[in-house]
Amino acid sequence: MKSTRKYMMNTSRLVKVGSKILQGQFPELIFRGREALEKIAERRKAASGAYNFSREKLEDLIKDKELLKTGLAANFRNRKTPRFFFNTERIEWMEKIPEFFPAECERSLKAAEEILRDRYPVFGDEPMDFGSPPNWFLDPSTGKSSKPEFYDDIPYLYRDSVGDAKVVWELSRLKFIYPLGQAYILTGVDRYALKAFGILEDWFRRNPPRQGINWCSSLECAFRIYALIWTIELFRNIELLDDRFAELVWYYVYHLADHINSHLSFYFSPHTHLTGEAFGLFLAGLFFPELNRSEDFMTRGLEILEKELANQFTEEGAHTELSICYHRYSLDFYMHTILLAEINNIPLPSIFREKTEQMAEYLHKLRRPDGLWPQLGDSDGGKLVWLEFDDARDCTASLSNAALLFNRKEFNPGHARFESAWIFGISACREHNHKREKCEQLVSEHIRDAGYAVLRTEDQNSYLLFDCGRFGSKEAAHSHADALSFELILGGEPVFIDPGTYCYTKDKGMRNYFRSGAAHNICLVDGRGSADEENIFDWQYYADAEVQNVILARYFDFINAGFARRKAPGFQHERAVYRVADDYFIVLNRVIKGIDSVSKFLFHTPFSSHSFSPGQNQIILESSRKRVILKPLSEIDYRFSAESGRQDPPSGWYSRDYLELDKITTLVIEPVHSGNLEIPFCIVPCNKQSSGPEFQHLGSGSWSIRTDDFSDYWKFSSEGKSAFLRKDENSRVTMLFLAQDGTIEIAGLKYWESNITAGLYGYIEDCVLFLEGEISGKCRLLTDNFARVRYRGNEYEVVTSGRYVEFEI
Repeated sequence: MKSTRKYMMNTSRLVKVGSKILQGQFPELIFRGREALEKIAERRKAASGAYNFSREKLEDLIKDKELLKTGLAANFRNRKTPRFFFNTERIEWMEKIPEFFPAECERSLKAAEEILRDRYPVFGDEPMDFGSPPNWFLDPSTGKSSKPEFYDDIPYLYRDSVGDAKVVWELSRLKFIYPLGQAYILTGVDRYALKAFGILEDWFRRNPPRQGINWCSSLECAFRIYALIWTIELFRNIELLDDRFAELVWYYVYHLADHINSHLSFYFSPHTHLTGEAFGLFLAGLFFPELNRSEDFMTRGLEILEKELANQFTEEGAHTELSICYHRYSLDFYMHTILLAEINNIPLPSIFREKTEQMAEYLHKLRRPDGLWPQLGDSDGGKLVWLEFDDARDCTASLSNAALLFNRKEFNPGHARFESAWIFGISACREHNHKREKCEQLVSEHIRDAGYAVLRTEDQNSYLLFDCGRFGSKEAAHSHADALSFELILGGEPVFIDPGTYCYTKDKGMRNYFRSGAAHNICLVDGRGSADEENIFDWQYYADAEVQNVILARYFDFINAGFARRKAPGFQHERAVYRVADDYFIVLNRVIKGIDSVSKFLFHTPFSSHSFSPGQNQIILESSRKRVILKPLSEIDYRFSAESGRQDPPSGWYSRDYLELDKITTLVIEPVHSGNLEIPFCIVPCNKQSSGPEFQHLGSGSWSIRTDDFSDYWKFSSEGKSAFLRKDENSRVTMLFLAQDGTIEIAGLKYWESNITAGLYGYIEDCVLFLEGEISGKCRLLTDNFARVRYRGNEYEVVTSGRYVEFEI
C-alpha cells in the first residue's frame, strides 16, 4: 500500500514537472528543484533524530545563550516589547467582558467544558472526539489515521490513506486554546490552564518537526504559531508557563517558521496559503525576537504580504479566488498584521491600510439581509482565531474588527462583537456601540472586478446576488460551477440559496456535487453547466460569464450577462435579472442549444413546503411565515419535480458548514420544448393569506402582473428587446424600462417612443420623469403626470401633444 501511494504521488509530480517544462515555466522548476533538495536534507535529519527537542539544540537557535540560564519564561514576562493586544490594562477590561457579553461568555465556557471531556471544537456546533489524549493523526469523520512518518511521504489528499486531512489539521491549529484561555481569564479556575498545557505538551511530544501529517502544510504551521502566541499571552502569569514549557514553545516556533520559510506556497496554491504563511513569518519574527533569524522571518513575511496586496486583490478589494471564506481569511490576516504592527510601532506602507479597508468594503457589500453571507466558492469552515463561536456563514466578527480598525461604523452598524472585545478592549467596543452616526444603507451594486451584482430592495429586506463574471483565479481550485447562478433573500428569509461546500477529500462524489452546476441555481443542458469538474480541486473545462448591460436605480435594477460553452454539449446561456421596486424579481433566461438537448432549471430552496399548480403553470413555496410564487412567464409546457436528499446522483443537499450535511429541496423545471428557449421566471413574495398577483398572458411574449396597487406590463422577445411599464391604481404610468428597442406598446397602444442604444429606465416622482440609460432625440410618453424631465443632472422642458407628453434630449 505504501509503495503504491508513493508511486502515485511520484507519478503525479513527474507529470506536473513535464507540463511545466513544456510551458516554459523555468523559475517555478528552479524553485521546486531547490525545495526538493531541501526535503532531502530534512529527511536525513528527521531519520537521525536531529529535530527532536533538547535544550542543547534550542541553545543553537537562541541569540543570547544567557537567556536559557536566566530563564525564557521570566524574560518573556519581564520584557516590555513586543506588545500584544492586551499587554496593558488587561485586568481592567477583561473583568468587564461578562457584563457586556454574557451569552458569548457562556458559550466559550461551554466549549471549554467540552474540551475538558476531550471533545474538541472543529466545525459546526457538535464537537469531535479524538480520544484522550487526542490522536493528532486521526480523522474521526472517516476513522482513518495516518502514520507519524516523514511529512513528504504522506499523501494528504488521498482519503483512503489519511481520511480528510482538513479535519486532522483543524485540531492541530490548536484552536482549543482560545476557549480554554477565555475560560481561565473569565473564571480564574486552574483546570482550564492545566488542560491547555497538558494537550500542548502532548502535541509537542507526538509531532516532532517534519514528522507526520501536521507538517504537510506550511499554512497550518502559521495558524499554529498564532495559537501559541495567544497561549503564552492568555496564560502569561500562570506558573505552568515555566522555563521548560517556554523552551518547548520557542523551539517549536522556530521550526514552524523555518518550515514555512523553506516551503512557501509561491506556486502551489499561491493565494491564502501564501499570505497566511507570510503572516506566520511576521508573527514568529515579531513575538520571538530571541530566536536566530527572527528579523529575517519578519522582513520576509511583510515583503510577501505587501507584494500579494497587488497580486491577489482586485481594485475593488475582492480576493482573486472569489470565495467568501478565503476572502475572510485574507481580511483577517491583513487586519491582524496592521494592528500588531501599529501596536509595536512598525511602519507599514500605506497600501496595507488602503487595500485592507477595500477588502472590508467588499465583504460589507455582500452582506445578506438575514445577517449572513452567501456561500460563494469553497468554504473550509475555518477562520484565523476562535475567540467567538459564530456561524460559518457569518462574517460580522471580522467586520466588527474592521469597523474599529478603520473607524467605519457602517461595517458593523450593530454592537461590537465578542471577538473585538478580546482584540480592541471594552472601551473601544463601548465607544463603537455609543456612536450615533447614521450609516448609509446598502444599495444595489455591480462589483465588476469580482463579477457579482447585488440587487437590493429599498426596504433592505430583500436581496438577489447574481454571479455574472469570471470563473475565479487561474487555478480555480476553490471555484464552483456557478456562472449565472443567483441567491435570493425575500423579506429577510432565504428562498433560493447556494448549497455550500460540505467537504474536500472525505467523499469525492459529494465534493464534486457541491461544486458542480447541479448544486447551483442555474440552467443545465444535458446535465452540464458552465464548467466540468475533475478530481477534487481541478477543472476539465470552464467558461467565464460576461456582463452586457447594467441599470441600477432606486426602484428598478437590471443586469444581464451570458457565457458560451464551447465544449460538448455546446450551448449559450444568457440570463437577465430584474428587481421591480420592493415587489418582485424576474430572472429571464435565453438558451441557445441543440434541438435534441434537454434543459433543466434548478432552484435550491430551504422552504419546507412546495406545491405545483399545473393549471397555473407555477410553483408555490411556503415556510412558516412566508409564501413565494415561482411563475414561468411562458406558455410552453413544463415538467415540475422536486428532489431532496437523493444519493445517486446527489441532489437536494445543503451544507451550512464543513462536514455539516442537511436535506433541502431542489426544484427542477424542465421545459417540454425542443430548440432554443426564452423563459422568464417571476418570483413574487406574498403573505400567507394572499393568493399573490394576477398573471395574464397577453400574447406574443407579453404579460401583465396585477395587484391592487399596480399593473405591470412586460414584453419579452427572442432578440433581447424586453420592455416594462408600470401603472398605478389610477392607471397613470409610474415606471418604464426598455432593454434595446425604443417603443413600449401594450394592446396596440404605444405608451413610449424614443431612440435608445443601450437600455433605458425611468420613473415618475413629484411630477418629474427621472431617466437613466442611453437616450437621445425626441421622446414621448402616454401619460399626464409629469411636467419636467431630469436626465444626467440636466432638466428638460416638456410639451403636451394630445394624450402624450413630449420632450427632446
